[in-house]
Amino acid sequence: MCVYVYVYVYVYVCVCVCVCVCACARVACVMAADSMVVCGGGASEMAMADAVSDLARRTSTKESGAIEAFSHALSSLPTILADNAGLDSADLVAQMRSSHADGHHNVGLNISRGTTGDMVELGVTDSYKLKRQI
Repeated sequence: MCVYVYVYVYVYVCVCVCVCVCACARVACVMAADSMVVCGGGASEMAMADAVSDLARRTSTKESGAIEAFSHALSSLPTILADNAGLDSADLVAQMRSSHADGHHNVGLNISRGTTGDMVELGVTDSYKLKRQI
């Protein structure tokens, strides 16, 4: 009985490792095929929220409420990111909004320092393919 359990666990671990390696290889393959990146740290979500909010203001039909709600959902992602890092999300997101309003669309959350910063300078990126799905 003990030998069967050992073999079962060994086979299970081998299968899990194989699936993990295959998944990592697939991600690497996808990234190689579509290697475009956007600013991370919530910067791209904040920029998208600004663009969607502008669209909501220009829309004169009842869809403007739904568009504005989507903008609010996008702008809540940096708040969630800061909250999960244990940072003061209200202050950091306010700083991000101010920077984005001034035209600095690369500004995002620098989680390691607990501040905002230029994501290009910091090298914080996200996959464009992932963000395109949003």
